Amino acid sequence: MIVVLARRERLAVGGVDLIVLEMFDARWIAALQAARETGLPVWLGVWTEGGPDAELRAPTGRPFEQDLPALIDDGVDAVVVMRSPLEAVRPALEAIARHWEGPRGAYPHTGRFERPNWVANDLAPSVVADHAEGWVRDGARIVGGCCGTRPEHIRAISDRLTTRDARPRG
Repeated sequence: MIVVLARRERLAVGGVDLIVLEMFDARWIAALQAARETGLPVWLGVWTEGGPDAELRAPTGRPFEQDLPALIDDGVDAVVVMRSPLEAVRPALEAIARHWEGPRGAYPHTGRFERPNWVANDLAPSVVADHAEGWVRDGARIVGGCCGTRPEHIRAISDRLTTRDARPRG
């Protein structure tokens, strides 16, 4: 007997729970369509540069928010700001919220690029935890770190958010 499994079943048998498309922008719309066809949850990892005083830009150089409506629709399950500098995360999450009501989050870089690799910088774990606490307060449900993030950064985020959630509510 020959059994042909659908893509989702093949991926599920292999242990795949979801597909995360990182560094995603309008150039990769075909990848988004293919990921959706699997039937698995699809998260988009969008990347931006800029910050509170500068217009956010996508890797293509176009305004970050310009492509969001085409990327974020009912076929994605979460949108996260990834590999972006800390100062760009909050405005990027705000832009995403203008186009998306679903789960959103962030895992920015905390290091710097020195050829050929990303290296950790001296950014204190408490600074990253401060930012993460603000993102969660603003509605983020997924937080973490990308390039340059060390275990102590993740531990600080976890400790901060666990303490925050344990506070009595009044």
